[in-house]
Amino acid sequence: MFIRPLLAAVLTVLLSLAGCDARAADKEEISAIYDQLDQCNNNKDGTGVLTVFTKASFPRYEPLIKIALDGTPEQVRALPPTDRTEVLRMRLRATRAELAGLNGMEYTRFATGRGWYVSPDGGQVQSTLTRFRFNKTATEATAELVSDGERSGMRFRFIKEDDYWKYDEPFAIELYDRDLRRAARDEGVSEEQFILDLLEEEIGKEVPATVWEPMP
Repeated sequence: MFIRPLLAAVLTVLLSLAGCDARAADKEEISAIYDQLDQCNNNKDGTGVLTVFTKASFPRYEPLIKIALDGTPEQVRALPPTDRTEVLRMRLRATRAELAGLNGMEYTRFATGRGWYVSPDGGQVQSTLTRFRFNKTATEATAELVSDGERSGMRFRFIKEDDYWKYDEPFAIELYDRDLRRAARDEGVSEEQFILDLLEEEIGKEVPATVWEPMP
């Protein structure tokens, strides 16, 4: 006579457990760190943004600074599109004195604080993350970006460092390269022209031909 009530109780517990997301707290923290990245960029918070990135995110800027300062046109054009865009941005929006001697972390603070990554007027979208995937130790995760309710197909990586989730920018750079190349093809222009068009819109004027030469 006790079997049926006991079975019902067991089923209730199982259903409750099935509905419990063991990674809910991690997903919430990852979503918050991604939102913080967007807020820091748009609020020109160069100091705050340093807490968003993985440690491996900063060193990539150091060779780019060297190329921005002294790289030849051939060296700049040989870079992948996202790195090429960043080098040209450095040359257009900073001086040699401002860039010389900066390490990757200092550059990230400087460029973000200058507002280089502020979304253009009308360019901000409502972004969320979905379809999280974690490794077995829950120290790495990826999540798909949803922009204005539409799945983008882009997956970003997050790494847990010192007990906090961080945004791994080097992983994202490969995605940005892919999307930039695709966008250039869709518009029927070269990668170089597409990059120049982006930068012209960013700075509000034509990009001078001297941008390919070492900084004065």
